[in-house]
Amino acid sequence: MSLWNQCLERLRQELPTQQFVMWIRPLTSEQNQDAVTLYAPNRFILDWVREKYRDKINQLFVEFSGGQQAPQLRFEVVQRRAAPAASNPAPSATDSDPIRGSARGSSFSA
Repeated sequence: MSLWNQCLERLRQELPTQQFVMWIRPLTSEQNQDAVTLYAPNRFILDWVREKYRDKINQLFVEFSGGQQAPQLRFEVVQRRAAPAASNPAPSATDSDPIRGSARGSSFSA
């Protein structure tokens, strides 16, 4: 189980459900050798978690690091990626795509 998942489990046990769901559950994480980066969906959640829970999360990192140096904790707002452009756009109607049929005899009237 990753370090952040261990912290999540402990925070789920210790925090009131509403606080956990509102502030902690939206976070995602990325861990490398020396840091864990927590990504928040917006600046408001990031600032709140940093202010209210940073010390607790750092304590849990130390506890769950098993005597090794705990990784540095970083916070970032998730940068939404733009949807990739379609590589094969749908064909559009042009003069070379005539509409077949006749308006005479159709049930459509203006």
